[in-house]
Amino acid sequence: MVWPSRLLRSLGIVLLILLGAARVYTKRPWVDEGWFAASAINILQNHHTGIQVADPLENAVLVDQPLPGIDQHFYAWMPMQELLMAGWYWLFGFSIFVMRANALLWGLIALLAWWRVARFLSGDHICAALATLLIGTDYVFINAASDGRMDMMCLALWAAALAVYLELRASRLNAAILLSQSLVVVSCLTHPIGAVGFVCLLVLALNLDLKRLRPFHLGLAALPYLVAVLTVAAYVGSDFGAFWDQFSVGIRKRVGSSGTFLGSEAGEIGRYIGVYFPPYARHGVGALRLAVPLIFVGGILFVLTSATLRRTTKLLVLLTAVAAIGLCVIDPGKLPYYLVDVTPLYCLVLATSLASCFRDSPTRCWAALVVCAVFLVLQISWNVGAVTRDPLHKSFLPMTNFLQKRLTPDSTVTASPELCFVLGFDPKRLRDNALLGYASGRHASFIVISQNAYGTAFEGFRKNRPELAAYVYFILNTRYERIYHSDFYEIYRQGIRP
Repeated sequence: MVWPSRLLRSLGIVLLILLGAARVYTKRPWVDEGWFAASAINILQNHHTGIQVADPLENAVLVDQPLPGIDQHFYAWMPMQELLMAGWYWLFGFSIFVMRANALLWGLIALLAWWRVARFLSGDHICAALATLLIGTDYVFINAASDGRMDMMCLALWAAALAVYLELRASRLNAAILLSQSLVVVSCLTHPIGAVGFVCLLVLALNLDLKRLRPFHLGLAALPYLVAVLTVAAYVGSDFGAFWDQFSVGIRKRVGSSGTFLGSEAGEIGRYIGVYFPPYARHGVGALRLAVPLIFVGGILFVLTSATLRRTTKLLVLLTAVAAIGLCVIDPGKLPYYLVDVTPLYCLVLATSLASCFRDSPTRCWAALVVCAVFLVLQISWNVGAVTRDPLHKSFLPMTNFLQKRLTPDSTVTASPELCFVLGFDPKRLRDNALLGYASGRHASFIVISQNAYGTAFEGFRKNRPELAAYVYFILNTRYERIYHSDFYEIYRQGIRP
């Protein structure tokens, strides 16, 4: 059974590389990519972590939430990824493709880590290889592995922590504890959602080695956290006031989006609906993607209703439940891109159920083959569909080409920061100013409204802040004229209407 497992594992790796590279080349840039790229560029050029193009009073990410000092220092969380990316750009130069290639590399690391985790938890080469194939074609996973955000780096680090612990615990427990905890700490410094990995590692260690653990091991595990605390203290100590302002705004925004720290059950369901059954995909073949989470649920139910699998996969099911609940608790905002922290575990459970059926009766074997084929076809076609739409070249670049032809050396632009990938990261040229001067009084030569940034912000104003909505539409209607309109972008040029 060695060659089938190698074939499945290799196929998963190859498909991740091919589909991920295609998404890297075609995916639409968005505001978060612009923000974090701007911070890395500022580190490289000016040795500061701030996002220079972000207006502290009027940014597009946390609209109507001032972020004092954001243009000088980034304190929403530790800029671990931004520091890494500064070195990455120093080595390979800067472009949106270079930025996303780093995420794809982390995706490969994460995929290999999950393969080892599956291998240790299942004890089955076929199951582990099948899990690699399922994860390597998962739309949520590939989406994160082709994006400039830090989600894939964060996931890869804590998945590697689980793999390292499982690899070393039997022969070198001290090294297993120190290395795995160090990886989890770096994951949490990359993004707070890494706390999902911390909880999973804790559950793993307590279930496997509780009787072996001694007070010395607790001190050993605490060592990376002590180093992290000292590092964070040194970083935020240079401007603690700005740190507290930025950090508290982020907490209030996340909690406020759901009304409670835990969020709501409806909100958690909405996270999945937003990914697998969004409004624009509820008609035609796009609606078929809803089958993906249903297959995940079927795999979980199959494991839970099988006495044998319940016994042999108890730890895997526990880790999956812990990750899902942990995500619900840690992210009350129910943001869809954090699903990548749980879908690999769903794939592991599904692989376990399918591998069990492959060894069962011919009827179950054929049924499992059909389910597996349907799952893979849905995931691959979903990714291929995203590639063929090619919003980078068919929507974003035509808009920026139109804008560039009309810019003069003195022109200024108000836009969300993904336009920096074309216009550069000069705050004198472009500012992220979503309130259009309501707080700052600045009015640019051009305003670019993207549907998923300023468009979403303005819609929120209409519902929650009518005075802001009245202001931005007054500015657009009286001081600017629309010169470009597409399905996703609008460009306004300053000038009194005739």
